[in-house]
Amino acid sequence: MSILLTIAFEAKPDRLTAFLELLAAVKSELPGTAGCEDIRILRNVDEPTSISLIETWGSRVEHQAHVEAIVATGGWDHVMSHFAPAGESLFSGGLAPSCDGGREMNCRTSRSHHRDSRSSPIMHVAQ
Repeated sequence: MSILLTIAFEAKPDRLTAFLELLAAVKSELPGTAGCEDIRILRNVDEPTSISLIETWGSRVEHQAHVEAIVATGGWDHVMSHFAPAGESLFSGGLAPSCDGGREMNCRTSRSHHRDSRSSPIMHVAQ
């Protein structure tokens, strides 16, 4: 079952143009990454520095392997240089049609929050 990863970023105003260029490359290249099925990039019309990514992954393991590869090459530090402090991420599981009559919502959600030592976005995990 695929999972959705929603990531909310607040770009540094003085790095916004460079961050948007970086996201254009991500939009083009990420779907070729093992396990990545789709990516959407959304920009808040009222707050132009607020940007969200919605990524579809085959599994959290595949996403974690992708992140570990970026960290190993030093690319994560470059990405983080564009962020204002603490973005936010949310993993969402599949639908629970027996609970909501077939509509798109989950009935039971548990969340855990953590931040890693590299000042990565806060991770919210929903199952």
